[in-house]
Amino acid sequence: MTVSTINPTQSPYIEDFIRGSDMIKIMTGQWNELWRIKKGLQGRPDLSFQFNVQLGLATEDFNIKWAEDNYMLKFNKQAARQMQYGSIKLTGTLDGFSGTNAEDEIEYIGIECKHTYSYNTMDKMLEYYMPQLQFYIWIAKLNKMVFSVIFGNQWKAVEVYPSQEYLELMQEQIKLFWEHIVHNTEPDDANYNNDVLRRNASSYIDSVPINKMTARDASQSNSFTEYTQQYLQHEDAAKTFEAAKKALREEIRPNEREVYNDLISVKRDKRGSVRVTKKG
Repeated sequence: MTVSTINPTQSPYIEDFIRGSDMIKIMTGQWNELWRIKKGLQGRPDLSFQFNVQLGLATEDFNIKWAEDNYMLKFNKQAARQMQYGSIKLTGTLDGFSGTNAEDEIEYIGIECKHTYSYNTMDKMLEYYMPQLQFYIWIAKLNKMVFSVIFGNQWKAVEVYPSQEYLELMQEQIKLFWEHIVHNTEPDDANYNNDVLRRNASSYIDSVPINKMTARDASQSNSFTEYTQQYLQHEDAAKTFEAAKKALREEIRPNEREVYNDLISVKRDKRGSVRVTKKG
């Protein structure tokens, strides 16, 4: 669920910390607005009357309860966490936090709940909110985060695990952004952070284990490229083949064990299964 800016804004004040929602702007190069907010030059949007935001808040308790039932966990709601990263204060509030004893080891699990439109996808939600999710995992020292999302009137959830590669990129960007705060230099969005960083951050998401599995970009793989071309080249032929096989199976009547010609045989076995084979 993307939060858009509306007016009026809340009264501006200086912020000497970085919060979870700030990480989305930091990791997508939207530094200028965030810098102005941190410096107290402009306020944050007042979301009191933004429908999608308030809907997400209204459904949060149900979202957590549904995740608890599905994951067999009990979450303590609104768990605040802070840490100091060098001279930078980091703070965030998890929608929920669970500490469970698994085989004599404590497993710390957080939950982040969102409510979005029905045609959105989990991949898009993960790409947008990954900075916030990894930030919470880091500062709360979580083993994993349950990302629980309501898509219209459907529910989906995944388990997001920490990624050292993504964390290192995130830490680098936090330090670079905070240099502008310390030295009072206003950053420009249209710079390194808006092009190179966006591509890097997107590729680094592949290193994040989702449900204990990662992704891999095989664009430079010769074998994968070759098979991709073969797949696309023969896709229509394969569809025609499957349609013809289905039609041939339908040719055999209930009281027939075989229908054939000089090229093809359609046989029914004792169990009633129909198989198409090529003669010769």
